[in-house]
Amino acid sequence: MNVARSVLLVVASLLLGACALAPPPEIAITTDAGIVRAPREGVALETAADLPRLVDALRVELVDTRDDPIEVWVQDEVTLYRGSAMSSDIGGFAHRELDRIHIATSNRAERTLYLAHELVHLLLGEGWQTLPLAVEEGLCDHLALRVTGYDGARLIARHLTGAALAVDELRFTVRMIPKRHARQRAGASWGQVSLSDGPRPLDDWLGRSESVTDAAFDADASVRMRGVGYVLARRILARGGISALHDLCRRADVEGHERVPAEWLLKAAGFDGSSALTDVWRGWTGTAAGSRDVAAMVAAHVDVLAEQIANLLEAKGLAPDAVFHDLALSIAVGDARPRHTVDRASPLGIAIHERLEARQLIASIGR
Repeated sequence: MNVARSVLLVVASLLLGACALAPPPEIAITTDAGIVRAPREGVALETAADLPRLVDALRVELVDTRDDPIEVWVQDEVTLYRGSAMSSDIGGFAHRELDRIHIATSNRAERTLYLAHELVHLLLGEGWQTLPLAVEEGLCDHLALRVTGYDGARLIARHLTGAALAVDELRFTVRMIPKRHARQRAGASWGQVSLSDGPRPLDDWLGRSESVTDAAFDADASVRMRGVGYVLARRILARGGISALHDLCRRADVEGHERVPAEWLLKAAGFDGSSALTDVWRGWTGTAAGSRDVAAMVAAHVDVLAEQIANLLEAKGLAPDAVFHDLALSIAVGDARPRHTVDRASPLGIAIHERLEARQLIASIGR
């Protein structure tokens, strides 16, 4: 998360004074790329080994980078100020004015991913200042996955679902086949469930600038913003490389734009308008969504999907125990293949069964 975007944060830091800032972690190790501070020696040594390697790898991927020394604080509870820990969902943030990164201890693989992401924020030079925060976040995630080799299926699925909810809706197809006919697929029936909170213009997402340290930070909106940014960044880099994105930033600066206009980004990504972003999303679900992507999307929306699928099954008059005994359930994104099998022991299967049981209990009490 790029704290440098928030002028209010800088002013608040100066007004509150150093006494309000969180104290640095106890263990400090100096590296060629900067200082690493951590609460335990093992974590400090691992992060100190990762920092120079990641900085070198990211400089190869980027253009127009800064050379300022970097300080990394690894914290059990990520925070800038004393006594104000952030949500456990936030893996870290970068403070450009302090040239400092705060990341969660976590496990080493996740910690390395957080570090690589935040390093991109701090390494971007002056020529990147017109890049919208949404696309900067997308660039950070894309490069972090690239240089760490982290298994990013869950993260990418989260971004794609965020993008879908930002500009369209996330629609799932549920297939129900009686098990006695499963091989022949006879007697199959389908149902549709969807997630949507109302699409908004692309400019709304590209114009967002709040950081995780802002009081008005909206986690749900951030997921959608970062999803849009990831899709755009990944498409632009795939089509023209890092220089294509940097050229847009320099052009915007020369022409007096505060940030790169949305229409430039859409064109560079190969979209002829914001509706084309929706078309590409739908096309992705039909051609590129792998079984792991679908599984990750389902896992990210278990509660809402369970409620809607329970509605479909309840309408068929099925008893809770009969659902998984008599039916083979599967779910897909849109109309795509492959389908994700829903079994009784899976998180989604458990949630569906619990909802059907609760409804059955309520119905029996009312009789």
